[in-house]
Amino acid sequence: MQIQRGNTGKTLIAEVSCLIGLFNCSKKWESAAIHMLLVFLPLLLQKPSLKSKNIEHVKYLNKRLEWWEHRKLQELISECEAIQTRLKKSVINKKQSDWKTFCRLMIDTRTSEKGP
Repeated sequence: MQIQRGNTGKTLIAEVSCLIGLFNCSKKWESAAIHMLLVFLPLLLQKPSLKSKNIEHVKYLNKRLEWWEHRKLQELISECEAIQTRLKKSVINKKQSDWKTFCRLMIDTRTSEKGP
């Protein structure tokens, strides 16, 4: 997912800037801020589905930013885990589909070689 323009993108960049500021200026938060940033970006910028459109990205990013702002991390993590589960299933289905297509094409090739 690309970083959005408009208010959503500005909010995202403001939060990233805040985390970087904590890393640079606060000795107390220095070690935690960089870890939060490394977790923050993948969680918020994860695509909701394999073929999702930009409009969906904006909607999901707004929702995730709101959860982050209100410290509802459990909701954020559970949504991302659900997305990962769906993506894994789609990759497995794609591999099975590719394998079946390959086998079908190999059988077609063998039968066309024999000819009449």
